[in-house]
Amino acid sequence: MEEVEKYGERTPEELKAQRERSLKLITVLSIVAIVMLFMGLISAVVVSKMDKFWVNLRLPSAFWTSTVLILISSVTLYLAKVFAKQNKKSLVQLSVGLTLLLGIGFVGFQVKGWAQLVASGNYVTGGVFFQKGAYGEKFIVLKDNLPIEFNGVNYVHQGDTLTPKEVEALKEFIFPICQNDRKYIPKSFQLKNYGSPYTIAKVNISEIAPKPLELKEGKFLYSGIELQADELTTLFNFAFGIKNETPYFGMRGVYGEDFTISLNGEVLSLIDRKLYFPTTKISDEGKLEIEAKHFEGGKEYVIKDGKIYSEGEQVQPKDFYFTDKITQNNIFINQEGVWYKMGAELSNGQYNEFYQASNVASSFVYALTFMHALHILIGFGLLSVLLVRSFKGYYHSEHVVGLKIGGYFWHFLGILWLVLFTFWYVNTI
Repeated sequence: MEEVEKYGERTPEELKAQRERSLKLITVLSIVAIVMLFMGLISAVVVSKMDKFWVNLRLPSAFWTSTVLILISSVTLYLAKVFAKQNKKSLVQLSVGLTLLLGIGFVGFQVKGWAQLVASGNYVTGGVFFQKGAYGEKFIVLKDNLPIEFNGVNYVHQGDTLTPKEVEALKEFIFPICQNDRKYIPKSFQLKNYGSPYTIAKVNISEIAPKPLELKEGKFLYSGIELQADELTTLFNFAFGIKNETPYFGMRGVYGEDFTISLNGEVLSLIDRKLYFPTTKISDEGKLEIEAKHFEGGKEYVIKDGKIYSEGEQVQPKDFYFTDKITQNNIFINQEGVWYKMGAELSNGQYNEFYQASNVASSFVYALTFMHALHILIGFGLLSVLLVRSFKGYYHSEHVVGLKIGGYFWHFLGILWLVLFTFWYVNTI
């Protein structure tokens, strides 16, 4: 009988310990499953970045704020356990309540971050190139009958970059075509002072110069013929791109400041709407493999074994360009005598891929942050239970299991977000 009481029944302490072990095991298994899920997503990001066009986008400022909030929430939940051990019931309630509020704030700023991504042209699914109405592809704006060009970064008129005030005037002129719509809706066009100074012109390969559109009775005409529905849709997208500051790329902002484009992991340079692979420094060993003959200024230069010869004597020219005979790479030697391999422009095939490429980077940002937010919502349910129990006095110096296990899960979510945020910051900028 004594043996049955000793081994068949368990003391409250033993039951408490077993319950805590079970909760820990469930929590650990849940954490492992979540880690495996996000490892898969992160691996997909790494592979995608190294295998196709990739947008290196700037993380929204709201994500920085949400990061601070979730880190603070971990501190407040830890303090709840500390206060429970000290039997400070009101402080336990306050700490758990603050943790829940900070968590809600985290999700709120995540939503704000998504809104900032949309505002910057980084959609859940969207293109890298604004192929539906890129400036200069089908239409262009004339000022005083001379074209306003777009070089990928700035609008230029007769060699002068348009000032911010002039750009706003351009946007104001084009606004009646797209207004605040997201897609083309048939309408009568009413552009103020059309033709003075601005006019819209159609770009045609067969024409030497863009030919202005006529605007009569709210309708656009080209060579006396009213534009068809597909042309009006392109015109709408053209105006939409100017108004939303996405006239060439699908993303809003200045190339090199707000975003860049990578191909196979290499950040591309943008010069006059042309994309180039990066310029790289040539090592001393690399110089030995270069061979070339170059004519400049009436002289012949022979490049061999890392040295440059002219008329049989070694020379050291500066700001010197030549083409490697073996690899056909363009080589540049700067004022300091440093050799660089100049990046090649994208090939026609690569440009075709670029025009069709999706902004996979923003898609992954939404996927990763949304999946994390879903787990945060699960955490809200857990925090709500902890809050209710704290008001019922469940937690004290002899009972902190719930706060401890809940803390494991919530702290993990905070660490997971910090890892995701750091990973994205390091690998996309």
